[in-house]
Amino acid sequence: MTGVQTCALPIFYTIDSLSRVDLASYIRTLAERIRATLAPRARVEIDAEKTEVTVEHAVPLGLIVNELITNAFKYGRSSDGPSTEPDLRVGLHVVDSVLTLRVSDRGPGLPPGFDISKARSLGMNLVRTLTRQIRGDFSVGGPGGCFTIRCPLREA
Repeated sequence: MTGVQTCALPIFYTIDSLSRVDLASYIRTLAERIRATLAPRARVEIDAEKTEVTVEHAVPLGLIVNELITNAFKYGRSSDGPSTEPDLRVGLHVVDSVLTLRVSDRGPGLPPGFDISKARSLGMNLVRTLTRQIRGDFSVGGPGGCFTIRCPLREA
């Protein structure tokens, strides 16, 4: 095999139990592996508090994070040259049993008039569908590309 890396499967095998997953640790590992593959020189900032979620939340959130981080590295790269700002930021916080996940980049941002509800790409459809599956809401903004998912956490 030449340079092929698998990402999601080995990460889950390092967990002691699949009933609860430390989402912050999972996101850090996933972001690092995607960065190493797609953008080895990119600077990444992750502000994620330890957040244990059920596997019912972990799987869709993992797929969402994978899609958003991959898109950030593929399309969100700034052409402004060197900067003190990270190329990618990921935030994960829980307040009052509501999980907020934010993935943002310092790229050119979304096209004028971008409407997530009308986006036809497979990736954005996947993100919308998975967000609904976890009873969350999805918003986009800027500067750069900034995607925010909010969802209630269910108790195990």
